[in-house]
Amino acid sequence: MFYESDAMFDTSFDILVVLFFVCFFGVIGYVVVKVVVQWNRNNHSPLINVPATVIAKRADVSSHRYANANDFSGLADYECDRSKWEQFVRQMELFYQFKCDKLEFKDISYGSKISFEMDACGHFAVKGKIYGVHMTHSLEFEFDADQTVLPEFINGLKKL
Repeated sequence: MFYESDAMFDTSFDILVVLFFVCFFGVIGYVVVKVVVQWNRNNHSPLINVPATVIAKRADVSSHRYANANDFSGLADYECDRSKWEQFVRQMELFYQFKCDKLEFKDISYGSKISFEMDACGHFAVKGKIYGVHMTHSLEFEFDADQTVLPEFINGLKKL
Protein backbone atom coordinates (compact mmCIF):
# COMPACT_ATOMS: atom_id res chain seq x y z
CA MET A 1 0.00 0.00 0.00
CA PHE A 2 1.18 3.42 -0.94
CA TYR A 3 -0.15 6.53 0.75
CA GLU A 4 0.19 10.11 -0.47
CA SER A 5 1.35 11.24 2.96
CA ASP A 6 4.36 8.89 2.78
CA ALA A 7 5.45 10.40 -0.53
CA MET A 8 5.12 13.88 0.90
CA PHE A 9 7.14 12.85 3.98
CA ASP A 10 9.92 11.42 1.79
CA THR A 11 10.03 14.57 -0.32
CA SER A 12 10.10 16.93 2.67
CA PHE A 13 12.77 14.79 4.39
CA ASP A 14 14.93 14.89 1.25
CA ILE A 15 14.58 18.67 1.13
CA LEU A 16 15.60 18.96 4.82
CA VAL A 17 18.69 16.79 4.26
CA VAL A 18 19.71 18.89 1.28
CA LEU A 19 19.10 22.15 3.22
CA PHE A 20 21.16 20.83 6.14
CA PHE A 21 24.16 20.09 3.92
CA VAL A 22 23.80 23.39 2.07
CA CYS A 23 23.75 25.27 5.40
CA PHE A 24 26.63 23.20 6.83
CA PHE A 25 28.93 23.75 3.86
CA GLY A 26 27.73 27.36 3.62
CA VAL A 27 28.87 28.04 7.21
CA ILE A 28 32.22 26.34 6.58
CA GLY A 29 32.67 28.38 3.39
CA TYR A 30 31.76 31.60 5.24
CA VAL A 31 34.30 30.90 8.00
CA VAL A 32 37.06 30.06 5.50
CA VAL A 33 36.40 33.26 3.51
CA LYS A 34 36.31 35.33 6.72
CA VAL A 35 39.65 33.88 7.92
CA VAL A 36 41.32 34.47 4.55
CA VAL A 37 40.05 38.07 4.43
CA GLN A 38 41.33 38.74 7.98
CA TRP A 39 44.68 37.14 7.18
CA ASN A 40 45.02 39.29 4.06
CA ARG A 41 44.08 42.44 6.02
CA ASN A 42 46.68 41.62 8.70
CA ASN A 43 49.39 41.08 6.07
CA HIS A 44 48.69 44.49 4.52
CA SER A 45 48.52 46.36 7.84
CA PRO A 46 51.51 48.60 8.57
CA LEU A 47 53.94 47.67 11.33
CA ILE A 48 54.63 50.52 13.70
CA ASN A 49 57.42 51.00 16.20
CA VAL A 50 56.71 53.42 18.99
CA PRO A 51 59.00 54.41 21.84
CA ALA A 52 57.80 53.45 25.32
CA THR A 53 58.51 55.19 28.61
CA VAL A 54 58.57 53.47 31.99
CA ILE A 55 56.34 55.46 34.33
CA ALA A 56 56.42 53.19 37.37
CA LYS A 57 58.30 50.15 38.66
CA ARG A 58 56.49 47.11 39.97
CA ALA A 59 57.22 45.46 43.28
CA ASP A 60 57.44 42.05 41.59
CA VAL A 61 59.11 41.21 38.31
CA SER A 62 57.65 38.49 36.17
CA SER A 63 59.36 37.60 32.93
CA HIS A 64 58.41 35.28 30.09
CA ARG A 65 61.31 34.18 27.96
CA TYR A 66 60.99 32.36 24.68
CA ALA A 67 64.09 30.38 23.75
CA ASN A 68 64.69 29.21 20.21
CA ALA A 69 67.73 27.25 19.10
CA ASN A 70 67.23 25.76 15.65
CA ASP A 71 64.70 22.95 16.18
CA PHE A 72 64.51 23.38 19.96
CA SER A 73 62.34 26.04 21.54
CA GLY A 74 60.60 26.63 24.83
CA LEU A 75 58.90 29.11 27.15
CA ALA A 76 59.57 29.61 30.85
CA ASP A 77 58.31 31.98 33.53
CA TYR A 78 60.72 33.62 35.97
CA GLU A 79 59.48 35.52 38.99
CA CYS A 80 61.39 37.48 41.62
CA ASP A 81 61.04 40.32 44.07
CA ARG A 82 61.98 43.75 42.66
CA SER A 83 64.65 44.34 45.33
CA LYS A 84 66.26 40.96 44.58
CA TRP A 85 66.29 41.87 40.87
CA GLU A 86 68.04 45.20 41.57
CA GLN A 87 70.53 43.40 43.83
CA PHE A 88 71.24 40.89 41.05
CA VAL A 89 71.91 43.71 38.56
CA ARG A 90 74.33 45.38 41.04
CA GLN A 91 76.09 42.04 41.60
CA MET A 92 76.33 41.56 37.84
CA GLU A 93 78.12 44.93 37.59
CA LEU A 94 80.56 43.76 40.30
CA PHE A 95 80.98 40.51 38.41
CA TYR A 96 81.90 42.50 35.28
CA GLN A 97 84.47 44.48 37.29
CA PHE A 98 86.09 41.25 38.61
CA LYS A 99 85.03 42.11 42.17
CA CYS A 100 83.25 38.80 42.55
CA ASP A 101 83.73 35.55 40.69
CA LYS A 102 80.45 33.75 41.46
CA LEU A 103 76.88 34.89 41.09
CA GLU A 104 73.54 33.11 41.36
CA PHE A 105 69.97 34.16 40.65
CA LYS A 106 66.98 32.14 41.87
CA ASP A 107 63.31 32.15 40.96
CA ILE A 108 60.88 32.46 43.89
CA SER A 109 58.10 30.32 42.47
CA TYR A 110 59.42 27.08 40.93
CA GLY A 111 63.07 27.04 41.99
CA SER A 112 64.67 27.89 38.65
CA LYS A 113 68.23 29.13 39.02
CA ILE A 114 71.02 30.55 36.89
CA SER A 115 74.62 30.74 38.06
CA PHE A 116 77.65 32.56 36.69
CA GLU A 117 81.24 31.63 37.52
CA MET A 118 84.25 33.57 36.18
CA ASP A 119 87.92 32.60 35.97
CA ALA A 120 90.87 35.03 36.32
CA CYS A 121 91.05 35.62 32.54
CA GLY A 122 87.50 36.95 32.24
CA HIS A 123 85.93 33.81 30.82
CA PHE A 124 82.82 32.69 32.61
CA ALA A 125 80.46 29.75 32.61
CA VAL A 126 76.71 30.15 32.75
CA LYS A 127 74.76 27.21 34.14
CA GLY A 128 71.11 26.93 34.91
CA LYS A 129 67.91 25.02 35.13
CA ILE A 130 64.65 26.77 34.30
CA TYR A 131 61.28 25.17 34.95
CA GLY A 132 58.26 25.74 32.78
CA VAL A 133 54.69 26.37 33.83
CA HIS A 134 53.69 24.16 36.78
CA MET A 135 57.09 22.42 36.50
CA THR A 136 55.77 20.29 33.62
CA HIS A 137 59.04 20.72 31.75
CA SER A 138 62.50 22.11 32.38
CA LEU A 139 65.48 23.39 30.44
CA GLU A 140 68.96 22.69 31.73
CA PHE A 141 71.76 24.59 30.03
CA GLU A 142 75.45 25.39 30.26
CA PHE A 143 77.60 27.60 28.08
CA ASP A 144 80.79 29.66 28.21
CA ALA A 145 81.30 33.35 27.37
CA ASP A 146 83.69 36.19 28.12
CA GLN A 147 83.27 39.56 29.82
CA THR A 148 82.89 41.46 26.52
CA VAL A 149 79.22 40.42 26.35
CA LEU A 150 78.43 41.67 29.86
CA PRO A 151 77.94 45.44 29.27
CA GLU A 152 75.13 44.90 26.78
CA PHE A 153 73.66 42.15 28.96
CA ILE A 154 73.73 44.38 32.06
CA ASN A 155 72.11 47.27 30.15
CA GLY A 156 69.35 44.91 29.05
CA LEU A 157 68.83 43.80 32.66
CA LYS A 158 68.54 47.43 33.80
CA LYS A 159 65.79 48.07 31.25
CA LEU A 160 63.54 45.34 32.66
